[in-house]
Amino acid sequence: AAMAEADSATGLDGGHRVTLKFTIDVDADAVPDGETIRVWMPFPIESMRQKNVQLLSSSDDVTYSQSPVHNTIYMERKAEKGKAAHFEAVFAYDVYSQCFSQDYLLEHAKAYDKSSEVYKKYTADEGVQILLTDNMKALAAKIIGNETNPVKQASLIYNWIEAYFPWAGAREYSTIPNLAQYALSRGYGDCGQVSLLYITLLRSAGIPARWESGWSLEPGAVGMHDWAEVYYEGVGWVPVDMSYGLLRTNDGDDVLNFYKSGIDFYRFAANRGVNSPFSPAKQYIRSETVDSQLGEVEWKGGNLFYYESWTPRLEVVSIDEL
Repeated sequence: AAMAEADSATGLDGGHRVTLKFTIDVDADAVPDGETIRVWMPFPIESMRQKNVQLLSSSDDVTYSQSPVHNTIYMERKAEKGKAAHFEAVFAYDVYSQCFSQDYLLEHAKAYDKSSEVYKKYTADEGVQILLTDNMKALAAKIIGNETNPVKQASLIYNWIEAYFPWAGAREYSTIPNLAQYALSRGYGDCGQVSLLYITLLRSAGIPARWESGWSLEPGAVGMHDWAEVYYEGVGWVPVDMSYGLLRTNDGDDVLNFYKSGIDFYRFAANRGVNSPFSPAKQYIRSETVDSQLGEVEWKGGNLFYYESWTPRLEVVSIDEL
């Protein structure tokens, strides 16, 4: 019923105002006295689902990111001998669930304009994580078989990953050269690995797809999370949560396929893409090279690793219906 009430053209429903507090605590003497501590925190991107982003308060003056990929706010402060440094930002945004039924997509998706910028950009390699290798192209072709409709092709790839790749926790992403290939070779993966596998296979099949990530804000299960978006000509960008899989209930196909072309409103999205530079620029290699969910800290002497020299925290202050 909720899906029927959603705006069919945008798929949007269930608007909420979310307020979050993000903190970074840098250990005492992790940076020498008088030296500048440089801090980046994830910050909400503006999108169709995520609007009216507002910084409510911060411990320090902030510089807003100019990166279209990794959205951050930047702060800096001089270190004081023997004192930990507490950085904090409170921000709010409106967020919506979004879902398109498979029937709606089949009816409204058109043939791709392969000369468009969006098509060319999102069916190409990206960084070191989305590589359209010969084996990925062959695998995509094998899964799709004779199917020519991009909506059905994407559905077949989703079902294939859902069937063969059970969830498993992963080591630090920065230590894995290519997450999609890593998941493929092991036969399991966490949310980011299966999302990158899905995106890579879609792009290999000529279907534009991209990465989105940040946090899931589900009550009792707040944590970092990664998902995808697929572009259909005539519809636009459609969210997909690969790791949530098919919802096997007695409530029919629309519920079964919800995350195949939909997303809930318990989200904080800060990244749209992978392996891109920060703004303001970071001098040293990041702790997390794929995207940015925990933030980053450095000083002129080097990068500081999370949980080694500093601790990030995300607190859900409130989620209220609009």
